Amino acid sequence: MKKGFTLVELLAVLVLLGLILGLVFPNVVDQFRKRQKEIDDSKLKLIYSGAKSYCKESNEGFPCTVSLRTLDLENKLPFELDEDYASYQCITVTKVSDGKYSYDYSEKGC
Repeated sequence: MKKGFTLVELLAVLVLLGLILGLVFPNVVDQFRKRQKEIDDSKLKLIYSGAKSYCKESNEGFPCTVSLRTLDLENKLPFELDEDYASYQCITVTKVSDGKYSYDYSEKGC
């Protein structure tokens, strides 16, 4: 008698693997998207912080407009700029009240 698996056994294993993959894969993709959004939100907060810091140190007062490239050159960002942020050319920081600021992105040049 030959040792090995029959075609039916192999098909059963493939079907079970397909079912497991079908149940797990969407959850993995969803978790990846959530983590990517958290990373993007974190980067935006760092951009806000860098812009606010630059405007305070430059003594320009508020509202203050600064380019992302300037923030990068002034080492106000703890990460390298990538294509995701290439379209956001300028940030305008406006002091709303004591300790509160609003931020506005512009794709036009500063």
